Amino acid sequence: MKKHAYLIMAHHQFEILMIFLRLMDHERNDFYIHIDIKTKDIPIEKIRNSVKYSRIEFINRMSVNWGGYSQIECELNLLKQALRGEYDYYHLVSGIDMPIKTKNKILDYFENKENTQYVHFEQKQIQDKYLDRIRYWYPFQEKVKKGYIYYLMGQVLLKIQKLFGVNRIKIENEFQFGANWFSITHEFAQYVVSQEKWIKKRFSMTTCADEIFLQTVLINSPFKNELPREAFEGDYSSCLRHIDWKRGNPYIFRKSDFEELISAKELFARKFDWNIDKEIIYQLKNYLEKEGEYETNEKDSSVDTMLQ
Repeated sequence: MKKHAYLIMAHHQFEILMIFLRLMDHERNDFYIHIDIKTKDIPIEKIRNSVKYSRIEFINRMSVNWGGYSQIECELNLLKQALRGEYDYYHLVSGIDMPIKTKNKILDYFENKENTQYVHFEQKQIQDKYLDRIRYWYPFQEKVKKGYIYYLMGQVLLKIQKLFGVNRIKIENEFQFGANWFSITHEFAQYVVSQEKWIKKRFSMTTCADEIFLQTVLINSPFKNELPREAFEGDYSSCLRHIDWKRGNPYIFRKSDFEELISAKELFARKFDWNIDKEIIYQLKNYLEKEGEYETNEKDSSVDTMLQ
């Protein structure tokens, strides 16, 4: 039976994280958690006590900044730590994601899947506006949230680079763009980590390249034929995540979206906000726990029938 590693990037709203852990608690699921070093008052023991059967491992903390290479570095660190456990699948989620199927259904979904990389691609060919993220140098990207001056300096430098025709990707492989959340096999996870030097050279001092690097590594690798059929249709089901960019950036689910979520074909959903609508989180929690009990009773009942 397949084993799974959940790679979780968290920095706040740990109530959601603890519910996620409780819902996914299973002897075949382990959790590798990164909590941003800028975050204070972390309920470590409460997080650990959220599970009975799974193993939780906190990886070394670092500062992860929006749009910076630190996001890619954190993902690679999570992969490297989890690879030691030799899991069948590695799932990257955020600390404000939720499952929308029971843990047993999620486990069953992957049980018969062989060599499939669940990665999202927006289109068959990357749009030029996304190439701008990696075409120029963005040395202030890690600091843009720390002060407006860094944003202004970055904009000035960008205009100068455009004026002089700077292009970091003149002779390169194919680039691709999509959501940064994924579910990938052990073999591909190993391959990604093996490309760390190339990834750092290509994507350091870029902006928002966490939505480019994995797709690019994959499409230029021997694993490019292991994508689901809908991978290039812009459908988030290709990465098994229910995400809505039409109503928000992305949209934050509310209690009015409950039926939409439980009837969706994907396995996970993002994003949720404890302060905006905690009711939808409780609705999903109660529903999935009830469904899980029903599935367990059904399984026990079928076993009893066979033994009669």
